[in-house]
Amino acid sequence: MALFDFQKHSRVEPLLYQLKNRGHEEIGAFLGDWLTPILRQSKVFQEVDAVLPIPLHPKRLKQRGYLQVLLFSKSLAKHLGIPVVEDLVYRKKQTQQLAKMQRLDRLKEVDRAFATHQNCHYSPQHWLLVDDVITTGETIVSCGKTILRDCGGRLSIVSIASRLS
Repeated sequence: MALFDFQKHSRVEPLLYQLKNRGHEEIGAFLGDWLTPILRQSKVFQEVDAVLPIPLHPKRLKQRGYLQVLLFSKSLAKHLGIPVVEDLVYRKKQTQQLAKMQRLDRLKEVDRAFATHQNCHYSPQHWLLVDDVITTGETIVSCGKTILRDCGGRLSIVSIASRLS
C-alpha cells in the first residue's frame, strides 16, 4: 500500500524532497498519522506484528543525518500498537542513487545489498516493511528476500509514495 501515487512534477514530489533532503522529518510523522486510519481498515495490516523501516547504508545515514522513513515508521507503529524493529536488517552495500537508474541496473545495484544482524533473534512474524518511495520495487524485494530467508514470517509493504502502476 502506498499513500500517494508518485508522479514527476506532482505536489507529492516537493513534499518528499523536503522529507529526504531538507531535514523535515516531521513530514514523515504527519504522513504516518494520515495513513494509519486507512491501514486499520484492512485486516492484513491489523495482523502485522512489527514495523521494519528500510535502512540506509551507514555512510548515507551519516551524510543525511537521519533515516527519512523512521518517523513515518514510528507513527505507523504507534497507531497500530506494535514495535518498530531497527536492529534486524542493515544495508551492507552502499548503493548508488537508484532514482536515475534503469530497472535492470537497479536490480544489479541492490542485489545482496541487505543482511540481517547475526545477534538478532526474532521469531517468524508478520513484518511491515516500510520505505519512502517505491519506484521499481527492487529495494523492497531485495530487503524483503533477506528478511524472509533469514527470519521467516511474512511481509506486507507500505510506502509514502509509489510509482508502480
